[in-house]
Amino acid sequence: MLSLILAAIITGEAGICDLEAQLAVAWVWHNRQTAGIVGGWYGYAEPSPSAIWIAEHYDEFDDPTNGAIFLVSSTDLTRWTPPGVQTWQSSRCANGDRLHAWRAYNVRASSSLATQRTPRLPE
Repeated sequence: MLSLILAAIITGEAGICDLEAQLAVAWVWHNRQTAGIVGGWYGYAEPSPSAIWIAEHYDEFDDPTNGAIFLVSSTDLTRWTPPGVQTWQSSRCANGDRLHAWRAYNVRASSSLATQRTPRLPE
């Protein structure tokens, strides 16, 4: 059940972006959960097959966001800049926008980021 909720968030936040961006959404969700931050997601959509797969397997990959707890679009950055440091930026999504991940100054990257497993994303 939890993986379907995460898949709905992935699809809503990055459904028109590449698989790396979808993986970044999953990791930011994970990092927020680990930090005790609940909510903050604005995109929910019917989960896509790739989002379901990523929701079930994201923890087999390195965190491309390096512990980020904020994920915002380029459009959102014109209205608000998260506190902290930007750690990751997506390639352009289908709508021409990008996603940006930010780690707060007082949140350290998790030691779980050191994993060396790098399986291939599904085609």
